Amino acid sequence: MHRLAAPLLVAVAGCGRLSFDSIASSRDGGGDAIADVSPDALDLIHPYVVAPDPFSTTSASFVTIPDAMLTVPASPGQQWLLLVNGTLVSSSLADTGAEAQYLVNGIVRGAGGTESVDVTRPGPWQHFYVFEGGTTETSITFQIRDTQGATTTLDHLRAFAVPIPATAEAKYVANDGPIDVTSGTLADLVQLSPDTSAGEYLVLLLYNASEAPGSSDIDTVWLDPSGTMQWSPSFQNPRQANQSHLIARVAMLTGPTSFRLQAASGGPMSTVSYVRVFALRVAGLPGFAAKYDQTTAPTTMIGETVVNTLVPPPSSVPGPYLTLGTLRVDDDCANAMLAARGVRFEVNGTPLVAGQHLSGNCAAELTYGFIGLGENRPNQIRASINSGNGQNVIYRESTLFTFAVP
Repeated sequence: MHRLAAPLLVAVAGCGRLSFDSIASSRDGGGDAIADVSPDALDLIHPYVVAPDPFSTTSASFVTIPDAMLTVPASPGQQWLLLVNGTLVSSSLADTGAEAQYLVNGIVRGAGGTESVDVTRPGPWQHFYVFEGGTTETSITFQIRDTQGATTTLDHLRAFAVPIPATAEAKYVANDGPIDVTSGTLADLVQLSPDTSAGEYLVLLLYNASEAPGSSDIDTVWLDPSGTMQWSPSFQNPRQANQSHLIARVAMLTGPTSFRLQAASGGPMSTVSYVRVFALRVAGLPGFAAKYDQTTAPTTMIGETVVNTLVPPPSSVPGPYLTLGTLRVDDDCANAMLAARGVRFEVNGTPLVAGQHLSGNCAAELTYGFIGLGENRPNQIRASINSGNGQNVIYRESTLFTFAVP
């Protein structure tokens, strides 16, 4: 298992067992911290982590990343959440150049693509998948390709396989598609109905959207649990990249709930895939804390503009703690040029993700995120935005959360 080499909250020891030290990237002047194997190392129900160095290929066919493999031991009946976060870019700068996918026991279970018109400012890839442990180990591998025969690079890849406590009464439903979008106006495309009971839930919602095979935009939006209004502003992807979108919300549900994804194509047809909903009962997530914000904030500043801060209350629940942030930032089409969208996430004052993305279209509306693991409950999680070139960047919404995992 590869050691972590980026500024996240986890180091890896042995075969993916967590150490409980914050580490800094060797590329950022920090060093790796690897803990001794703990006395409970034989306990196999714990998070597994992979965080390889950047990997590039010029192959038009998918190539497996050598140091990016997770092996989850046999664990019948145990539910696992696979979280994936990284950045992609193709030197072709084409919207269909960079593609990534992950395989679970040899079967493709998730994918993504993104467009950037600056190789130093790559685009985001966020994904998740839920699976049950089997009677044999589960193998997870990652692959990338460049459909243009240029060079695709996957950087800052972080993948966590996290055991979900039974107390969370977690419900997972998915339609991986692909699903054709032909309506010219927003209309119901997919309805996913987890068998939730009444109570407060953390809800993760995911899908990939591409205007392909058409070339005239795709618009998508989730409706709220009541089905009466949009749960967030609609997203537009004016490119053929298979772009992922991940949002997280905390919501009071009244029982079994239908989550509806609406979509519209500019014509003649677009595509949606990997539509997924994962709902976890908040009362069953030890040490849970979350903060959602939707206060629109524009900035043209290179310096950070803080948009969301979570300060979890004191808790006696022991770690490790999973931490996740997802944030929506848009360009401003009134700008003189494309904006370099800057996003930064910090935990306890330490930057975990800090970078900029130069999308090829001002109308591309995307989510950016991070995932982290640490021994203790974080004291503060903060999200901020900036502009890398003085053009207006618009923050729309974000969610930050943390909870203890086995």
